[in-house]
Amino acid sequence: MKVSDRFHKGPVQDLLNAVVVQAAEDYREYSAKLIVKPGSRQAAKDLEEVKSFFLSEDFCFYTKVGGDYILKKLEEEKRTAEKLALEFRAMAGELVKLSKDLSTGGYQDTGKLEQAASLIQRVKEVQKHPLPGWKKLFVLKTVEKTAIRNLKRWRQEYEQKNRSA
Repeated sequence: MKVSDRFHKGPVQDLLNAVVVQAAEDYREYSAKLIVKPGSRQAAKDLEEVKSFFLSEDFCFYTKVGGDYILKKLEEEKRTAEKLALEFRAMAGELVKLSKDLSTGGYQDTGKLEQAASLIQRVKEVQKHPLPGWKKLFVLKTVEKTAIRNLKRWRQEYEQKNRSA
């Protein structure tokens, strides 16, 4: 049997492609769980199952693209997502810290207000990460959302005070 004879057309190939796409989405989901909670045995087990699917001998039945190639691309995505997630968490923590520093009336400190504005902008940029499977890594916690609201409000108050002075 020739390689080209193994591949179907139409609805059958669409179904086979959907299996591969679902496996990629599962890889992203389990990887994201491991980034958030590195000790998760279940996520690690599930991720290994997905990896073994991509590397199985039967994978060539689903698509012409090699499973090792798809896995390599997914791992590149994962490294990018991990790096951004670490940056995002650090920035969110810094916003909470700035909010606490400024909450005692110290929001007259224009340097800290500008730093906060810059951080808020970067957090929003990171949240627009183009890889949909990784979005759950870039969700702000309630305390971080509150800090952002406070920082924005204090900046507006400071600007209004300076305009009226």
